[in-house]
Amino acid sequence: MKCTSSMKKMLTLVLALVLVITPINVKASEQSEADEFVTKFVSAVTGMSEAGREGIVNSVKTLLKADQKDDMKTLLKDMFSKLEDGQRERIETNLEISDSMEVVNALTDYVLGQSESGDLDTDIHNLEVQLGLEEDENVASLTEALKSRKFGEELAKIEGLTPTKVKDSIDKLDTIYKNLYGASEFGTDIVNLNTKTNYMSINNSGLNRYFDYMKKVEIIENQDSIRAAFQLVIDEYNDNNNRVAIKYILNEYNLINTYSSGDSGNSGSNGGGSHPSSGDDSSSTPASDQKLDELASKLGSGKLSGEEAASKVEEIVDELAESLADIKDQEGAFTALKSVSAVLGSTEKVIGKLKDADSKKEVVKQIEKTLDSTLVVLDMIDNASTVNLKAKAIIEDVAGIKDVLKDDVASVKKLDKVAVNLAEVAVSKAGATRIATSKVNFAGGKATADLSEYSYKAQIEKAVEAEKQMTKFLADNKIDAAKDFDVKMVLEVPTTKNTKEVNVTLPDLTDAFVSVDKVKVESGVASFELSAETFGKKEAAQVKLSATNVDVSALTSAQQQSVPSGVETLIDLNAYTDGNKVSEFNKAVEVAVPYELKDGEDAEKVSVYLLTDEGKVEKAAGKYDPLTGRISVMRKHFSKYFVAASTDKFTDLADYSWAEKPIEVLAGKGIINGMSEGIYGPSSKLTRAQFVALITRMYQLEASQDSPFEDVAADAWYVQDVAAAYQNGIINGVSETEFAPNNTITKQEAAKVIMNVLEYLGYKEEANNDLVKDVYADFNNIDSWAQGAVSTTVREEIFTAQNGDNFNPKQETTRAEAAVMIYNLFLVD
Repeated sequence: MKCTSSMKKMLTLVLALVLVITPINVKASEQSEADEFVTKFVSAVTGMSEAGREGIVNSVKTLLKADQKDDMKTLLKDMFSKLEDGQRERIETNLEISDSMEVVNALTDYVLGQSESGDLDTDIHNLEVQLGLEEDENVASLTEALKSRKFGEELAKIEGLTPTKVKDSIDKLDTIYKNLYGASEFGTDIVNLNTKTNYMSINNSGLNRYFDYMKKVEIIENQDSIRAAFQLVIDEYNDNNNRVAIKYILNEYNLINTYSSGDSGNSGSNGGGSHPSSGDDSSSTPASDQKLDELASKLGSGKLSGEEAASKVEEIVDELAESLADIKDQEGAFTALKSVSAVLGSTEKVIGKLKDADSKKEVVKQIEKTLDSTLVVLDMIDNASTVNLKAKAIIEDVAGIKDVLKDDVASVKKLDKVAVNLAEVAVSKAGATRIATSKVNFAGGKATADLSEYSYKAQIEKAVEAEKQMTKFLADNKIDAAKDFDVKMVLEVPTTKNTKEVNVTLPDLTDAFVSVDKVKVESGVASFELSAETFGKKEAAQVKLSATNVDVSALTSAQQQSVPSGVETLIDLNAYTDGNKVSEFNKAVEVAVPYELKDGEDAEKVSVYLLTDEGKVEKAAGKYDPLTGRISVMRKHFSKYFVAASTDKFTDLADYSWAEKPIEVLAGKGIINGMSEGIYGPSSKLTRAQFVALITRMYQLEASQDSPFEDVAADAWYVQDVAAAYQNGIINGVSETEFAPNNTITKQEAAKVIMNVLEYLGYKEEANNDLVKDVYADFNNIDSWAQGAVSTTVREEIFTAQNGDNFNPKQETTRAEAAVMIYNLFLVD
């Protein structure tokens, strides 16, 4: 972020205050105590949860927006005291909540005291930076800023507060703020506001839903006190006091439903006032929900055909998907997720009215599209508990739709898959921690984080517990998880817009890999995903990861000539163990880097290319995700890489339009090759060795031992591919000692190999063969050893067919067919 004139003014002011304005008449003992207050406060507040730190900023913003600030301070203290009474046993500390709120009031006065900068927005930004919610290397540290403003002296004036009690005060605030976010997480509108009459009231149904949730997690003791807390706010608003501030804080916590008279607002008690309540007891309905409800009604009355309904659903979902793509922040995410739930709830009604199977399948496609877009929006929310609850709420919606579709096995399996994807986001978020900016050194465009002493025990425990609970939740909702969760510890290293290089030194990960499957290091420059096998037996060594954006102009002449026009920067990746550069990993590392699609670029053809020191370009595969704006790639060793769209074409695909794109995509990624320049040979048969080589190439598999197959010659071109595939459980032989490498691979053999790959990736074999019995008329011709494999590959959409098609299990596989299989497999994980 650029340093604006107002920011420069503030920084100058801070420095001036530190150097000049310290009062000379303060006794040394008093000054020492004031400094201790600041030290304790900074330590406690930077150790708060993210929800807590955001809560601090929200309270400060609320007070800054108040017309009568002293009244608003009193209101917040009284409100928080009531909330505390409702959960006193859980959050009991040495201080009353009113004393804790005095700390927030003092912090607000601190921000107001900086108004000499002439820009409160800048001051709030600085506070967010100082609390680790944003990054800006130009902002003074919180300790420096607070001392310069005599913040310690202000805390010392709070009766009963001592430096040792500051942590108690902050801990109590942290819990209250997290509980408020709990209401937001549950998606509950506790307060109604009629915008026509400007009258506020309790939403009984919303509050009761909140109570129901709180009971499940056993953190509520006194419902009346919780109700009274919100009634205080309502009464203040209805008395025409601090309305802007009150609306602001209720909106921040997603607790308010606004409507105008005549709309269907949420009814509730009048909070003791005489104003009549408006509307019925249903929630305010987003436009897409209303449209879908109308569709369900028309279907039920026969005014609309199934095909017409499916088309209308597609229009509504496209509109929702576009709105989801525009979401940029958490506030927008909360609103969007409500719309998603509304659409899913009404889609269930539509499906219930549909008669023909094809229309139902089309609507299920739209649900998949909606939930794919939802994954990124869900991931925008920082608070892990929020993500967990939001994901569970949507999964319950999906489970409801499944009940309506229970006789359609294929559609049910698709809905299981999207539900599991939602669950994965929640589990991943539980194991994620954003590294404090104080732990990162920003200098000269570099962000350097030494995490060698980082303690991750609590983070690991959260990730493991989240996986355990989510697995049970899916089972309780009859969601069949086709894939095991990867339990991850995610370390998010902050960067700035100016950061071109990230260096991260990791702690000893030995204990981490006892409990988690992956450790992921994320940053704005690149992310790395490590496993216990990444460094072989060196996981206990000190590991350093580095990613640097390199301008093309900094390359050698030979390298510059090899880089395609339009490529401006490359990524230089390096890894070190105990100070020694790693030349090759024991198991491939997944790396992801940001990439912005250019106009007209096909996302699937965007690939990663390796640039050697000599200037040679090698295809390195890579898969671009338009939702995250990143391209990921598996690499056994690091080097310099760039991203570009491939241009591979073949002249012999005129009769193979169904395979043309898969062939071109895979060729551009170096996974398949043509038989000669411009010639692919789509009708040629593929041998078992050739098929296996495609797999090992795609997943960067290598062997550390020989295979047991006597018919695989030591000098055969495929010897390492067969050994690597065998070692990783991808293949079996036709016998214990024979692989038959030169035999043409049949479709059922290919299905078996692909299922083994899926199991390698964590997927489970499909036990329900009903999934394909109705699809393939010749299912009974499939050998028993391959039936589960065919069902699994159909479930994962590696093979696609219409009812009544033949699978032809013994048919030899062509190069075109193999390309489509590998392409579909490439898209799975």
